[in-house]
Amino acid sequence: MVFTSGRGRGKSLSRISRLRSFFLPTAKNVRFVFALFARVRGLSAQADYSGHGWRAFREAVEIRNRITHPKASVDLSVSSSDLKLTEQAYAWFLDATFALNPEGQEEISELLDAARQMPPT
Repeated sequence: MVFTSGRGRGKSLSRISRLRSFFLPTAKNVRFVFALFARVRGLSAQADYSGHGWRAFREAVEIRNRITHPKASVDLSVSSSDLKLTEQAYAWFLDATFALNPEGQEEISELLDAARQMPPT
């Protein structure tokens, strides 16, 4: 019998005492999910991993990690260049998502339009 818990490899019940945590870094996870989505849908389109947008995305993940897990108080500061880089990363992510799923762009646009029309609470 094999036991899996989402942490490490499957182990027999007699060897369950040593499980390793499994962590897939965000950037690798995004690449994996985009590739999996394209393969499942039979798409030839791919995200552009060669340009500035992908670099901005990876750097934005580092910014996110820095402010989420600060080592010093200075790690909590967010500069205007951090914000600009994060906006560029977000734009790349949306472009990459919509390159794989153009229908998603229309759906999100409709949701945003509906949200903009809601009265403030």
